[in-house]
Amino acid sequence: MLAPNTPPRILMVDDEPDTLQLIRKILEADGYEIHQAANGVEALEYIQSHWPDLVLLDVVMPEMDGMAVLRELRRLDATAGVIMVSALSSESLVVQAMMDGADDFVNKP
Repeated sequence: MLAPNTPPRILMVDDEPDTLQLIRKILEADGYEIHQAANGVEALEYIQSHWPDLVLLDVVMPEMDGMAVLRELRRLDATAGVIMVSALSSESLVVQAMMDGADDFVNKP
């Protein structure tokens, strides 16, 4: 639970720097505390020590894909919200993400 006057902590996980920069700019302007990771391994390291309130998680990344990160996150902490973000949007991928514990699935533009 957040302390009073503490902005929600969001972890953005994406291997595309331009995507991270754009989303970060928008969310910081709205008062969120933003952290970022370039791959799944970095994301899990951050999650285990900082426990974000929300994770925006790309599906396709080097070292560890977003689906593997999602499953591990749910194993570690089922309370953090997870929104999968991807240019891929097959119905089977969306269904699998939701079955694995994602709260939502958003397509990249």
